[in-house]
Amino acid sequence: MKGGKLHYVHNYLEIQEYEVTSTKPVTSGSHTLSMHFTPTGKNLKPDYFTGDVVLAIDGQPAGELKSIKAGATYCSMTGYGLVIGRNIGTPVSHQYETPYTFTGTIRKVTLALK
Repeated sequence: MKGGKLHYVHNYLEIQEYEVTSTKPVTSGSHTLSMHFTPTGKNLKPDYFTGDVVLAIDGQPAGELKSIKAGATYCSMTGYGLVIGRNIGTPVSHQYETPYTFTGTIRKVTLALK
C-alpha cells in the first residue's frame, strides 16, 4: 500500500524492478487484495520464468503488468524465504528503506500454487 493504492513490485535479481499500481484507490475498511502471476514462458540459461501480473481489489481487476521476468530460484538464493508485512534485508524496491514494517492490519494471507 502506498498513497492509498495497492502496489506490487518484483525485483528481478536486482537487475530490474517491475512495478504495477492499482488503477483505483483502496478505500478504508476491510478488503481482499490480490496479486495473480500467470507464467507465460520459461528460459533455461539463465533460469527464469516470464509472466503476467494482475492486481485485484475485492475480486475486481485493478492493474496489470505484462512480461515480467521472475528468477526460478530467487527465493532460495536470498535466504529470507517468504516475508509478509516487514522487510529487514535488502529492500524489494528502491522506493523504501529497510528495516520496514507495514503498520496496517493483515488478517489473512493465502498462497495458492498450481
